[in-house]
Amino acid sequence: GSDGDDDDENNYTDDIHGWNFGTNSPNPRPQNPSNAHGTHVAGIISANKNDTGMHGIAYGVTSIQSYQILKDDGFFVDAGTNTVIQDASNRAISANVKVANHSWGGSIAVTSVNKSTIEASISTEVDGYESMVSNNIIQVWATGNDYATQPSVRSGLPYHYSNIKELWIAVMAIDTNGNEANFSNRCGVAADWCIAAPGVSILSADEDDNSGYTSLSGTSMAAPHVTGAIAVLIETFPTLSAEQIVDRLLTTASTDGLTDTDGNSYSSAVFGHGKLDLDSATKPIEVLSLSTAGNNFNNTQFHNVNNSKIKF
Repeated sequence: GSDGDDDDENNYTDDIHGWNFGTNSPNPRPQNPSNAHGTHVAGIISANKNDTGMHGIAYGVTSIQSYQILKDDGFFVDAGTNTVIQDASNRAISANVKVANHSWGGSIAVTSVNKSTIEASISTEVDGYESMVSNNIIQVWATGNDYATQPSVRSGLPYHYSNIKELWIAVMAIDTNGNEANFSNRCGVAADWCIAAPGVSILSADEDDNSGYTSLSGTSMAAPHVTGAIAVLIETFPTLSAEQIVDRLLTTASTDGLTDTDGNSYSSAVFGHGKLDLDSATKPIEVLSLSTAGNNFNNTQFHNVNNSKIKF
């Protein structure tokens, strides 16, 4: 990952760990900085808030685990076997990772392949994902940038593997006005586990400049908004399970003001649950009201509760 600016070395968290499968070393930085796509993504998640440039959604995060699984050409380090996913999964579990951001994927729609084809081609990958889910690591995926009606295979994987659905989130991209991005894959069959987030002209740490910022667009930029939001929710509600965190995120999504590229208002086929609303997600979903002798506590009457308790 690159630093946020020269004047303040703390714009980007110093606590970056992980593994570079290309160099087989604990240094997650890419060999070619111009391809440091993950730097921009990680900045959206957790770049520090220091009144310079920008800050991440979860700017209080103190540690990031970064696993470089792809080569500069976009293929897996171990193309053909993809066991790198299992290795990264095991490392994430050992590191006690809570949420994994996947701003990558292929161009094939999930509805274009059947489960047997997936089993024959990326079964070792799926094993790794299932392992992370069974260890309560939430998976956040970019739907893809092919302007398709269906999400990519990996973001839509619960379509074929229902056992991972509860901790799986697909993210499509909108602009800051709630308009569907004209490159984003839609939620489609992933509507039940899909949400919309900003992915157009997003400012973050520069991919190839160690002292600046750059603006990029893509579902790769939308997904880390959700990942950062999940980190905030985990901190805000430490007693909630991973499944409850996902439920809260999706339940509080907003459908207001969403417009697709055809000018139509919200539909789940395009936007899933709607757009990310972290403000609502961090507030109480319901309010408890108590009544005594017909008088509701919401009125102006005072009640002495010093020696009172709720009896169920």
